[in-house]
Amino acid sequence: MRKTAVVLPFAALALGAAGFFLRRAELAAAFEPSGFAKPHEPLTIALAALTVLVIVLSAAAAAVIRGRYQAEPKFERAYRMGAVTLLMGFLSGLAFLAGAAARSLELFRAGDVSTHQYIFIALGAISGFALLFLTRAAFTGRFAGGLSYVSVGPTLFFCFWLILIYRENAANPVLLSYAYLVLAACACAFLFYIWAGYAFGKAYTGKTAFGHLAAVYFTALVQAEEMPLWARLFFGASLVFAFFTGARFFGNLKQRDA
Repeated sequence: MRKTAVVLPFAALALGAAGFFLRRAELAAAFEPSGFAKPHEPLTIALAALTVLVIVLSAAAAAVIRGRYQAEPKFERAYRMGAVTLLMGFLSGLAFLAGAAARSLELFRAGDVSTHQYIFIALGAISGFALLFLTRAAFTGRFAGGLSYVSVGPTLFFCFWLILIYRENAANPVLLSYAYLVLAACACAFLFYIWAGYAFGKAYTGKTAFGHLAAVYFTALVQAEEMPLWARLFFGASLVFAFFTGARFFGNLKQRDA
């Protein structure tokens, strides 16, 4: 699948860019001064339709790929990469570490010593190291056994972030105001969960393809939200990682035996 390896991630990115502009326009025009969403707003309907279309197309592409190709069950083979993807993976890991540091500084200035925030920062830092170490393993082809446990860090991070998002919006009746933030976090949690499976010898070709495409779309779209720097770093790093490692994953797929 080498000839079309980058086509699918680029298509997801292009659709994510369209979603970005629709979401930006929606945030500017689809809400009342009181904060409530306007009913039957065309921008809201258009973005929802685009999102459903992307999910359906991603699922269809994943089904076709699962039927025709198979991924290597070992992480270092399924995500075998060159120097460019290594660099992008390292930058993604460093961005996670920067996001954790930025969140720490923000909390320090605010005087917030909540335990759940420390857990969030710790998981963000672990996620950064996971991306650094596993990207290096995919580049060198040498996978140490202990990396399997490190690989679950990003999944735990985004699952915990979902809890915090709910905690912060429990009393918010306007679901539309944070719906795409939730969807982006869900897409990242799913991708990193499937990604970590390869570190344990569990290969799911179709689910992995879907995870990369969905994560690219939602992490591009969510950049339209008003977010602090640390949140933008986490989602931006996930976008870069999902795009470049996704291209390598598609390129490393092998034709199924007839």
